[in-house]
Amino acid sequence: YDVTKLLIPPSSVTVMKYTWTLTSCSLLTVDNNLGLTDVGGIPSATISMSAANCNLLELPVMVSSSISYLNVPNNSISTALTLPGSMSYINISNNLFITLPTSLPAGLSALFADGVRMSSTPSIMPNTIISMSLSNCVNLTTWASPTFPSSLYYLNIRLKKF
Repeated sequence: YDVTKLLIPPSSVTVMKYTWTLTSCSLLTVDNNLGLTDVGGIPSATISMSAANCNLLELPVMVSSSISYLNVPNNSISTALTLPGSMSYINISNNLFITLPTSLPAGLSALFADGVRMSSTPSIMPNTIISMSLSNCVNLTTWASPTFPSSLYYLNIRLKKF
């Protein structure tokens, strides 16, 4: 109950269980553990989670969590994301079969979803988004939101040429 940060060194774990029981853990980092397919749940106090370059197959349910920073590029996640309202940063790049919800959290400021096989953007994009990259989303054909976010400063929707 008194663990506040869980930092797993690269290439050191392949199995994590019961991580959700670390109720005081606010920071969870397991980057570069290629054999890791599941993080064992997200503790309720976690505000920052990074699991870049692992082999995650799915993400735990986050709707009731207080997580605001999610960094999970280069995994094998194939699920629909359920995001809490506290989310401000999302990087789900290169998770081919992951899908975004139709409505993004109201306080979201950065979204990176490069190389994801989505066919349309979420229909509700908050005006708080400052930076967004949807590069190499080869199936992306529809911008579903009626407008671009008013705070948008950086947008990358470059498509890969064959």
